Amino acid sequence: MPRLFFGLTLTDACRAAVGRIQDQLRQRGVEAGNWSRPDQFHVTVSFLGELPDAEIPRLAAAGKAAASQVSTFEIHLCTVGTFPKNRVLWLGANRDRGYERLLALHQALNRQLSAAAIPGLSLEARPYQPHLTLARKLNLERWRQAAAAWNERFDVHLPVGALCLFASTRQAERLVYPVLERYPLLGKADE
Repeated sequence: MPRLFFGLTLTDACRAAVGRIQDQLRQRGVEAGNWSRPDQFHVTVSFLGELPDAEIPRLAAAGKAAASQVSTFEIHLCTVGTFPKNRVLWLGANRDRGYERLLALHQALNRQLSAAAIPGLSLEARPYQPHLTLARKLNLERWRQAAAAWNERFDVHLPVGALCLFASTRQAERLVYPVLERYPLLGKADE
C-alpha cells in the first residue's frame, strides 16, 4: 500500500531559494543527518498514511472538490523553526492572507475526506502547522547555538495554483514524492 498525502509543489525558483536557505544554515553551523533534497520540497496539506490503491479515486474526488472551493493564492515561507521531539528543521509560512487561504484549503480538504468515509483513513487531530521540511535528524545543540545569534527572516514567495495528491515511495534506496494527481484551485477569487 502506498503512503499518500495531499500537498503543494514548489516552482523551480522557490526550490532554488529554499536550497540557498539550506546553504546559509549549513554555513552558520547547523548540522543535520538528512537535508531534504530540492526534488523533495513540498508543503503538506493533509497526511493520509498508507491506503490501498483502490481508494485513490475517492481521494481524488475529495481533493478535486476541496480545490474547487479555494482560489489561487500565494504563501510566504519566512521563518525557520524546529520540531525538537522529531529533530526536524523547517521553514514556516508567514501568518498573512495567504496563510489564511492555506488553512481554508486544509479545512475544505479535511471536510471532503471526512465525508468520503474512506476505510483506514485517520486524519491528524493535532493543529495544522504548514511548513516545508528543510532537514531531519537535526543536531539540536548546534541548532540552538546558531539560532541564538539568528535574527534573519526569509521571504520565499510560493504561488499556489493547485492541490496535489502525492505518494511517498522509495526508488533505488531514495525517498521520492511523485505527484499522482493535480487539482487546480478553481474557487472564486475574493472581491
